[in-house]
Amino acid sequence: MKLLVGEKNPMQTYTETGGIRYGSSFWIATNFSWPFATLTASPGEISISVSLSQLWSKTFALKRSQIKSIRKNRGLISTGIVIEHFNAEYPPFILFWTFRYEALKEQLEAVGHSVIETNG
Repeated sequence: MKLLVGEKNPMQTYTETGGIRYGSSFWIATNFSWPFATLTASPGEISISVSLSQLWSKTFALKRSQIKSIRKNRGLISTGIVIEHFNAEYPPFILFWTFRYEALKEQLEAVGHSVIETNG
């Protein structure tokens, strides 16, 4: 069930399809474009799953206590969010790409996560 903009209900989640880039940094990273990644956000967790059909899949599930910040990242053709986190088992750089940044930001905030916007 999708959460409506402005609606706050801790039992609900928001899911969006997009792309993911993850690795040591923006430049040293693996990239999967849309529609290979799925972000799911709830008040207590944000998870991003990437999958190539039934051949391969990976999920990064970050509890709220493991998330340092969520910040906007502007690319050439899409905008996304970088999730800075404290989970040593995951790569330090995790970026979720979306074509619907404003909707994603609103829905993340509706379930209780803050998104930092800097420079566009």
